[in-house]
Amino acid sequence: MNPQAHQPPQIISANGIDICYETFGDASAEPMLLIMGLGAQMIHWDDEFCRQLAARGFRVIRFDNRDIGKSGKLSGGKRLTPVELLKLRFLKIPVAAPYQLLDMAKDTTGLMDVLGIKSAHLVGASMGGMIAQEIAISCPQRVRSLTSIMSTTGNPKVPPPTREASAMLMAPPPATKEEYFERFAKTWKILRVGSFPEDEALDRSRAERTFERGLNPAGVGRQLRAILASGSRKERLHTVKAPTLVIHGTVDPLVRPEGGKDTAASIPGAKLLMVEGMGHALPIPLWPQIIDAIDKSDKLFAGSIPEIYDRLMVPLIFEAYARDLAGRLAQTTPRDVLETAAGTGVLTRAMASILPANARIVATDLNQPMLDRAAARQSGDGRIEWRQADALALPFADQGFDAVACQFGAMFFPDKVLAFKEARRVLRPGGRFLFNVWGPISDNEFADTVTEALAVLFPHDPPRFMARTPHGYNDVQRIKQELDAAGLTVVSVDTVEHRSKAASPREPAIAYCQGTPLRNEIEAREASGLETATRQATEALARRFGAGAIEGRIQALVITASRA
Repeated sequence: MNPQAHQPPQIISANGIDICYETFGDASAEPMLLIMGLGAQMIHWDDEFCRQLAARGFRVIRFDNRDIGKSGKLSGGKRLTPVELLKLRFLKIPVAAPYQLLDMAKDTTGLMDVLGIKSAHLVGASMGGMIAQEIAISCPQRVRSLTSIMSTTGNPKVPPPTREASAMLMAPPPATKEEYFERFAKTWKILRVGSFPEDEALDRSRAERTFERGLNPAGVGRQLRAILASGSRKERLHTVKAPTLVIHGTVDPLVRPEGGKDTAASIPGAKLLMVEGMGHALPIPLWPQIIDAIDKSDKLFAGSIPEIYDRLMVPLIFEAYARDLAGRLAQTTPRDVLETAAGTGVLTRAMASILPANARIVATDLNQPMLDRAAARQSGDGRIEWRQADALALPFADQGFDAVACQFGAMFFPDKVLAFKEARRVLRPGGRFLFNVWGPISDNEFADTVTEALAVLFPHDPPRFMARTPHGYNDVQRIKQELDAAGLTVVSVDTVEHRSKAASPREPAIAYCQGTPLRNEIEAREASGLETATRQATEALARRFGAGAIEGRIQALVITASRA
């Protein structure tokens, strides 16, 4: 894969409209469409922001919506008047519009069709979030995951923009180039809320680039009419099945924070991230937090996945390594142990069975449904504290633990050095950090067989979650370098093999296809295809290992590091 790959802007015809688009990242990577907001060109998804997303393993596609930038321009629709807004708000008289958000959603899926993309991760900002929501409602089979940023449901009960933001929105277009540059800087100062010197220094060059690509004030007016004419999506959002992340700023002056909260409340299982100090913009200092959150939505354990994972996946591949890691940990005789990425608690249970009665275990995970499952299985053990926490920002004081343990979680950390630094921070001097990661997928026979079987079922867009994430972090030299960068000393790296055993081929087929985030990728490609995929995996496992009880090789690296 080449995450630095870049395809310059091109224009294609989709849904009867010329659409200008640009791509970042390897063509074989997971497709991610970035949908921009009202009056904003695709370049408002900053080039570097796109490159950083591509570096996370995505094929990033940004494009100009209709009526903006280099995409096709329409006609009709007068400039929106304050009287029309008042009639809509108080008398419920609809606003007339040449097109609606559904038409813009069809532009997006039309672009996907031309690019040969059956389904993609959708990331929409402001109006772009509304368009992404519409696609998730109307074309659920096209959506692998949904990220709605600084957007809303169209619910009229959500508070309106601030007076200053409303005045900016309704101001007449600037008459000259210089007036446009001044308006650009003033607008983004209002929307960003607060001081962001890095972005302010770029305002002029961003304005010049936007101006050079072409302005279309009438098009902005038609887009605004489309938003208002499309009404509320709140009730229809209850039908969304895609893994959903809602990101919103706590000080957004245009789409108030209540808009993000209403979006998250309307979509079953949606995760809400309220970003402190964020307005209606994506300022550079907030990129790491936002990109990390988007990246994590690709690895979501949700719905029925935790139950199947715990019932089938844990005994299939995790229990043997949990006993191994707990045994190594016990040799260090720790009193206070922190576990990160605890999942459904297989390592927690193994540690509890071997550590002395006076040992304290704090088991954490970012995913609350997994943690709930773990706590239910190990209730009544006073030595264990269950706590939702991000391994990249641990809510614990410095030097509070003798050991930190992590079973098969490091592969999921978007910033591994930061996670390792956090482990070091909470370790006492001389403390140990023990973790394991899966070896190459070729050395893990059930996972490899299932992945190859699904590639046959979906030849043009094979689900690669297992190879990309769980089995994607096993370069020993890289691991050592990243531990060293975090200030940890590598004590040992051991390759450990076990045999994975199942009563029948169907058990691992269900475990992998239905008990991991691979399920999200299967359902994104074909909403009703989960059972077909499971059957395909079952048949492939039976051909390779037999129709009765089966077993296959599994391999992992076990790493021990210490804090000096």
